[in-house]
Amino acid sequence: MTPPNDFDLLGFIKDFLWAPALALIGWAWTRNQKEHDDLRESHEKLSDSTHSGHSILNDKIMEYVDTVVGDMKDEQRRKSDKLALHIEKLFENAEKDRKEFSKVMTDHREDSYKRHIELLQAIHSKADRKDIP
Repeated sequence: MTPPNDFDLLGFIKDFLWAPALALIGWAWTRNQKEHDDLRESHEKLSDSTHSGHSILNDKIMEYVDTVVGDMKDEQRRKSDKLALHIEKLFENAEKDRKEFSKVMTDHREDSYKRHIELLQAIHSKADRKDIP
């Protein structure tokens, strides 16, 4: 058997393989073009949504931040309410203590006045006794 020469091989490719090769190249070209078009379209959608400030990731982040901030506000409100109750109780106790202190001071003033009068009377009666021989 004689090996085929280069002209026979080129002739065989030219006669029998050019149509399938062109079909394969055309299919690959069309598929590549479609993928590029899809990529451009998704890039434009992403660019539009990013420019307008709306994206799924941004929405999820903001939802998480809103949840955390809401929880913090609720916790702060509970602490503030608890603190307000403590302050209210302190003022109630202070008012009660003020009333008790006022009563004690009034009683002390009355006792001091009575003792003062008794002391003056005692001094006066002792002075009267010295005058009497």
